[in-house]
Amino acid sequence: MNILMLSDFWPTSGNPISGVFVQEQVEEYQKQGHQVTVIVPVACLRGAQQRPYMLRYVGAVVYSPNVLIPPGLSYIPPTLRVYCYRMCLTLYARAISRVIRDHIDMRKIDGVHVNGLSFSGSAIPHIQALHGKKIVVSVLGEDPLIFSMISTHLFRNIISRACQSIGLVVLCGTPLRKYVKALGIPTEKTGLIPNGTFIPSDFKSMSESDCPKVISISNLEEHKNISANILALSSLRDVCRFTYTVVGDGTQRSYLEQFAKAHGISERVRFVGRVDHKMKMDLLSDADIFCLPSIRDAFPIVFLEAMVRRKPAIGGLGTGVEDIIEHGVNGFLVNPRDPRDIALALEKLIGDPALRQRMGNKAFETACRYSWANNVKKYVELFEGVRGNLEEMSSGGAQR
Repeated sequence: MNILMLSDFWPTSGNPISGVFVQEQVEEYQKQGHQVTVIVPVACLRGAQQRPYMLRYVGAVVYSPNVLIPPGLSYIPPTLRVYCYRMCLTLYARAISRVIRDHIDMRKIDGVHVNGLSFSGSAIPHIQALHGKKIVVSVLGEDPLIFSMISTHLFRNIISRACQSIGLVVLCGTPLRKYVKALGIPTEKTGLIPNGTFIPSDFKSMSESDCPKVISISNLEEHKNISANILALSSLRDVCRFTYTVVGDGTQRSYLEQFAKAHGISERVRFVGRVDHKMKMDLLSDADIFCLPSIRDAFPIVFLEAMVRRKPAIGGLGTGVEDIIEHGVNGFLVNPRDPRDIALALEKLIGDPALRQRMGNKAFETACRYSWANNVKKYVELFEGVRGNLEEMSSGGAQR
């Protein structure tokens, strides 16, 4: 099968881990014998976000045409933002259309997989070459830019037009059902396919250390709730030994560093910043407990990456992790707004190596059901038009 993938996400020189999950999905398509061509435009006014116009990745050809997307759209007054967004969609569509015209024979394309509703997905009606093709759009999270325009009539018309061109809108986690409903996307147009992960061939065995390593991996933004981790761990500083590694960067980093110092655990907390994917996975493999009690999320792949490395995971209720964490079996589900609840889960895992190992083994069993192999198989079935699968997807049934 020949797949054309349009994506809003792919690593750049400025952010080498952005869109790694798309790379992994492309790799799995190729492993299963499908040919993938990727178009992922680059905003040319954002100097750090650069890629070659054409590159090859595990046999797939990736085109990155420049497109004039101004930075700071979110700061434009709301009354003007949606008009600027519509203009950007036109430019996005032209960039994609040029690549298709110059490099792709659409007669050979069996399906179009779009990763992202924001620009690539919303631009579909403006790309004449895609009309009449089987198109599936993956929604991977709530886009703050989209959410800021959701109440405007013009934006809802943009989404309505996109829906007329799209065969199915696939959600990666159950919390996104409310999000797409708010966008006006009909329920019958949506289905659910969870994200995936690669199953590593080797990983570090579970530690029985009396000083367990807690880790979180995320953008350091307010909704990721790293401050609640720090509060929870600070309440345990006189009860048990631990270290806490914070992987990632963002607007809250400086604040969180000061927050850890103010709560007396700065000597136990290490901020490593943004690292490449291999280093991120090495740090995750070396840890004992993964804890990310986000306030808002969809289905963070990092939970699967932790669980497939036999790490018991702690996640926030209402953020999609209920799809994979069974409370008290392979991890803990906590109230993300209650540091005491987070502390209770951490204390249980920190103080009991046998519990960590037991939950870690169960976490591995769960994560193996969410491999990229299963994820891609479901998308291929959609493009092949397997009737039973399409009916299950349209009802929003979970795919395991």
